Amino acid sequence: MEASHDGHLRQGGEASVSSRFDPAPGLPNDLAEQAKSPGLRADAGAGPAFELKFELSQDDVLRMKAWARRQLQPDPHGVDGTYRVTSVYCDTPEFDVFHRSDGYRGSKLRLRRYGSTPLIFLERKIRRGDQVRKRRIEVAPGALPQIAGYVDGMAPPADWSAAWFLKQALKKRVAPTCRVGYRRTAFFGMSGRQAVRLTIDQDLIGVPARGWEAHPLQEGLALQPGGALLELKFHDVMPELFRGLLPEL
Repeated sequence: MEASHDGHLRQGGEASVSSRFDPAPGLPNDLAEQAKSPGLRADAGAGPAFELKFELSQDDVLRMKAWARRQLQPDPHGVDGTYRVTSVYCDTPEFDVFHRSDGYRGSKLRLRRYGSTPLIFLERKIRRGDQVRKRRIEVAPGALPQIAGYVDGMAPPADWSAAWFLKQALKKRVAPTCRVGYRRTAFFGMSGRQAVRLTIDQDLIGVPARGWEAHPLQEGLALQPGGALLELKFHDVMPELFRGLLPEL
Protein backbone atom coordinates (compact mmCIF):
# COMPACT_ATOMS: atom_id res chain seq x y z
CA MET A 1 0.00 0.00 0.00
CA GLU A 2 1.20 3.49 -0.72
CA ALA A 3 0.54 6.97 0.56
CA SER A 4 -0.06 9.57 -2.08
CA HIS A 5 2.04 12.20 -0.31
CA ASP A 6 5.68 11.95 0.64
CA GLY A 7 6.90 15.52 0.69
CA HIS A 8 5.57 19.05 0.80
CA LEU A 9 1.81 18.75 0.41
CA ARG A 10 -0.86 20.71 -1.37
CA GLN A 11 -1.78 24.09 -0.01
CA GLY A 12 -5.22 25.64 0.18
CA GLY A 13 -8.51 25.04 1.93
CA GLU A 14 -10.17 27.08 4.64
CA ALA A 15 -9.54 26.70 8.32
CA SER A 16 -11.50 24.03 10.15
CA VAL A 17 -14.07 24.96 12.80
CA SER A 18 -14.72 23.00 15.98
CA SER A 19 -16.95 23.39 18.98
CA ARG A 20 -15.74 22.50 22.47
CA PHE A 21 -14.80 18.83 22.84
CA ASP A 22 -13.51 17.73 26.22
CA PRO A 23 -14.72 14.19 27.06
CA ALA A 24 -11.92 13.95 29.64
CA PRO A 25 -12.44 17.03 31.83
CA GLY A 26 -9.42 18.25 33.72
CA LEU A 27 -6.91 17.74 30.90
CA PRO A 28 -4.42 20.59 30.53
CA ASN A 29 -5.39 22.75 27.58
CA ASP A 30 -2.11 22.18 25.75
CA LEU A 31 -2.43 18.38 26.09
CA ALA A 32 -6.04 18.41 24.92
CA GLU A 33 -5.07 20.54 21.93
CA GLN A 34 -2.20 18.25 20.94
CA ALA A 35 -4.48 15.20 21.15
CA LYS A 36 -7.10 16.76 18.89
CA SER A 37 -7.43 15.52 15.31
CA PRO A 38 -5.56 17.85 12.92
CA GLY A 39 -8.75 18.31 10.90
CA LEU A 40 -10.33 19.93 13.96
CA ARG A 41 -7.43 21.97 15.23
CA ALA A 42 -8.37 25.58 15.66
CA ASP A 43 -4.90 27.11 15.44
CA ALA A 44 -4.92 28.69 12.00
CA GLY A 45 -1.13 28.59 11.77
CA ALA A 46 -1.02 24.78 11.79
CA GLY A 47 -1.60 24.57 8.04
CA PRO A 48 -3.93 22.33 6.02
CA ALA A 49 -4.80 18.97 7.57
CA PHE A 50 -4.14 15.64 5.87
CA GLU A 51 -5.24 12.07 6.59
CA LEU A 52 -3.72 8.97 4.99
CA LYS A 53 -5.57 5.64 5.34
CA PHE A 54 -4.13 2.12 5.24
CA GLU A 55 -5.67 -1.33 5.64
CA LEU A 56 -4.04 -3.56 8.24
CA SER A 57 -4.03 -7.27 8.95
CA GLN A 58 -4.20 -8.47 12.55
CA ASP A 59 -0.43 -9.00 12.54
CA ASP A 60 -0.03 -5.45 11.24
CA VAL A 61 -2.22 -4.15 14.09
CA LEU A 62 0.04 -5.60 16.76
CA ARG A 63 3.12 -4.27 15.02
CA MET A 64 1.70 -0.77 14.48
CA LYS A 65 0.46 -0.49 18.07
CA ALA A 66 3.89 -1.49 19.34
CA TRP A 67 5.49 1.14 17.10
CA ALA A 68 3.01 3.82 18.20
CA ARG A 69 3.59 3.09 21.90
CA ARG A 70 7.32 3.57 21.38
CA GLN A 71 6.98 6.81 19.42
CA LEU A 72 3.79 8.50 20.66
CA GLN A 73 1.46 8.87 23.65
CA PRO A 74 -1.93 7.14 24.06
CA ASP A 75 -4.90 9.43 23.57
CA PRO A 76 -5.93 10.65 27.04
CA HIS A 77 -9.64 10.36 26.15
CA GLY A 78 -9.61 6.55 26.30
CA VAL A 79 -8.30 3.66 28.38
CA ASP A 80 -4.71 3.32 27.18
CA GLY A 81 -5.85 5.30 24.16
CA THR A 82 -8.78 3.02 23.31
CA TYR A 83 -12.47 3.99 23.12
CA ARG A 84 -15.55 3.09 21.08
CA VAL A 85 -16.89 5.27 18.29
CA THR A 86 -20.38 5.24 16.78
CA SER A 87 -20.89 7.14 13.51
CA VAL A 88 -24.16 7.65 11.65
CA TYR A 89 -23.63 8.58 8.01
CA CYS A 90 -26.16 10.53 5.99
CA ASP A 91 -26.99 9.84 2.35
CA THR A 92 -29.75 10.35 -0.21
CA PRO A 93 -32.34 7.67 -1.05
CA GLU A 94 -30.25 7.04 -4.20
CA PHE A 95 -26.99 6.70 -2.20
CA ASP A 96 -25.37 9.62 -4.01
CA VAL A 97 -22.75 10.10 -1.30
CA PHE A 98 -21.76 6.43 -1.43
CA HIS A 99 -21.59 6.46 -5.24
CA ARG A 100 -19.85 9.87 -5.28
CA SER A 101 -22.35 11.29 -7.70
CA ASP A 102 -21.84 14.78 -9.10
CA GLY A 103 -22.32 17.29 -6.32
CA TYR A 104 -21.67 14.70 -3.59
CA ARG A 105 -17.98 13.94 -4.01
CA GLY A 106 -15.68 14.61 -1.12
CA SER A 107 -18.26 15.83 1.40
CA LYS A 108 -20.26 13.97 4.02
CA LEU A 109 -22.52 14.69 6.96
CA ARG A 110 -22.44 12.42 9.98
CA LEU A 111 -23.41 12.08 13.62
CA ARG A 112 -20.68 10.88 15.95
CA ARG A 113 -20.70 9.59 19.50
CA TYR A 114 -17.72 8.57 21.63
CA GLY A 115 -18.39 5.65 23.95
CA SER A 116 -21.65 6.21 25.82
CA THR A 117 -21.04 9.90 26.51
CA PRO A 118 -24.24 11.97 26.56
CA LEU A 119 -23.05 14.37 23.88
CA ILE A 120 -23.37 13.76 20.14
CA PHE A 121 -21.47 15.64 17.45
CA LEU A 122 -23.04 16.81 14.21
CA GLU A 123 -20.18 16.93 11.74
CA ARG A 124 -19.40 17.84 8.17
CA LYS A 125 -16.20 16.42 6.71
CA ILE A 126 -14.78 17.59 3.41
CA ARG A 127 -12.01 15.68 1.68
CA ARG A 128 -10.01 16.73 -1.37
CA GLY A 129 -7.55 13.96 -2.08
CA ASP A 130 -5.86 13.41 1.27
CA GLN A 131 -6.55 16.93 2.51
CA VAL A 132 -9.43 17.22 4.99
CA ARG A 133 -11.28 19.82 6.98
CA LYS A 134 -14.04 19.29 9.50
CA ARG A 135 -16.71 21.32 11.18
CA ARG A 136 -18.67 20.00 14.14
CA ILE A 137 -21.05 21.05 16.86
CA GLU A 138 -22.07 19.10 19.94
CA VAL A 139 -25.71 18.54 20.86
CA ALA A 140 -27.58 16.55 23.48
CA PRO A 141 -29.29 13.34 22.29
CA GLY A 142 -32.65 14.96 23.02
CA ALA A 143 -31.98 17.47 20.25
CA LEU A 144 -31.87 14.81 17.52
CA PRO A 145 -35.66 14.31 17.24
CA GLN A 146 -35.91 18.07 16.73
CA ILE A 147 -33.64 17.76 13.70
CA ALA A 148 -36.09 15.28 12.17
CA GLY A 149 -38.82 17.85 12.68
CA TYR A 150 -36.74 20.60 11.10
CA VAL A 151 -36.02 18.39 8.08
CA ASP A 152 -39.76 17.84 7.73
CA GLY A 153 -40.39 21.57 7.61
CA MET A 154 -40.45 22.88 11.17
CA ALA A 155 -38.54 26.13 11.59
CA PRO A 156 -35.56 25.92 13.95
CA PRO A 157 -34.82 28.77 16.39
CA ALA A 158 -33.14 31.71 14.71
CA ASP A 159 -30.05 31.37 16.92
CA TRP A 160 -29.78 27.57 16.71
CA SER A 161 -26.07 26.70 16.73
CA ALA A 162 -26.48 23.69 14.41
CA ALA A 163 -28.34 25.59 11.68
CA TRP A 164 -25.40 25.15 9.30
CA PHE A 165 -25.70 21.35 9.59
CA LEU A 166 -29.44 21.44 8.90
CA LYS A 167 -28.88 23.71 5.90
CA GLN A 168 -26.47 21.21 4.38
CA ALA A 169 -28.77 18.25 5.07
CA LEU A 170 -31.68 20.00 3.35
CA LYS A 171 -29.56 21.21 0.45
CA LYS A 172 -28.18 17.73 -0.24
CA ARG A 173 -31.45 15.86 0.60
CA VAL A 174 -29.59 13.54 2.96
CA ALA A 175 -30.73 11.72 6.08
CA PRO A 176 -29.23 9.03 8.35
CA THR A 177 -28.59 5.92 6.28
CA CYS A 178 -26.12 3.67 8.08
CA ARG A 179 -24.73 3.38 11.60
CA VAL A 180 -21.17 2.16 12.05
CA GLY A 181 -19.35 1.24 15.25
CA TYR A 182 -15.74 0.37 15.94
CA ARG A 183 -13.01 0.27 18.58
CA ARG A 184 -10.44 3.01 18.11
CA THR A 185 -6.95 3.13 19.60
CA ALA A 186 -5.43 6.58 19.16
CA PHE A 187 -1.98 8.04 19.75
CA PHE A 188 -0.65 11.57 19.50
CA GLY A 189 2.63 13.41 19.83
CA MET A 190 5.07 15.73 18.13
CA SER A 191 7.32 15.25 15.12
CA GLY A 192 9.68 18.17 15.16
CA ARG A 193 7.39 21.13 15.84
CA GLN A 194 4.34 19.48 14.26
CA ALA A 195 1.51 17.80 16.18
CA VAL A 196 0.65 14.38 14.75
CA ARG A 197 -2.00 11.74 15.40
CA LEU A 198 -2.27 8.02 14.55
CA THR A 199 -5.45 5.98 14.92
CA ILE A 200 -6.21 2.28 14.48
CA ASP A 201 -9.86 1.22 14.08
CA GLN A 202 -10.81 -2.42 14.76
CA ASP A 203 -13.97 -4.54 14.95
CA LEU A 204 -15.87 -2.41 12.43
CA ILE A 205 -19.58 -3.28 12.32
CA GLY A 206 -22.58 -1.66 10.65
CA VAL A 207 -26.38 -1.66 10.56
CA PRO A 208 -29.00 0.43 8.74
CA ALA A 209 -29.68 3.72 10.51
CA ARG A 210 -32.95 4.14 12.40
CA GLY A 211 -33.48 7.84 11.97
CA TRP A 212 -31.85 10.71 13.80
CA GLU A 213 -30.25 8.81 16.68
CA ALA A 214 -26.75 7.63 17.52
CA HIS A 215 -27.07 4.92 20.15
CA PRO A 216 -23.77 3.09 20.77
CA LEU A 217 -23.54 0.14 18.40
CA GLN A 218 -22.60 -3.21 19.94
CA GLU A 219 -23.68 -5.71 17.26
CA GLY A 220 -23.89 -5.59 13.48
CA LEU A 221 -22.54 -6.84 10.17
CA ALA A 222 -18.75 -7.20 10.22
CA LEU A 223 -17.40 -4.66 7.72
CA GLN A 224 -13.75 -5.67 7.70
CA PRO A 225 -13.42 -9.19 9.14
CA GLY A 226 -9.95 -9.86 10.45
CA GLY A 227 -8.69 -6.44 9.45
CA ALA A 228 -8.38 -2.88 10.66
CA LEU A 229 -7.86 0.66 9.39
CA LEU A 230 -4.91 2.89 10.25
CA GLU A 231 -4.88 6.65 9.72
CA LEU A 232 -1.93 9.02 9.82
CA LYS A 233 -3.04 12.59 10.54
CA PHE A 234 -0.88 15.68 10.27
CA HIS A 235 -0.57 19.20 8.90
CA ASP A 236 0.95 20.55 5.71
CA VAL A 237 4.18 18.50 5.37
CA MET A 238 4.67 14.77 5.86
CA PRO A 239 6.33 14.50 9.30
CA GLU A 240 9.68 12.76 9.46
CA LEU A 241 8.23 10.37 12.03
CA PHE A 242 5.56 9.16 9.58
CA ARG A 243 7.91 9.28 6.61
CA GLY A 244 10.01 6.65 8.33
CA LEU A 245 6.93 4.52 9.01
CA LEU A 246 5.61 4.42 5.43
CA PRO A 247 7.94 1.62 4.19
CA GLU A 248 6.50 -0.63 6.91
CA LEU A 249 2.89 -0.17 5.74
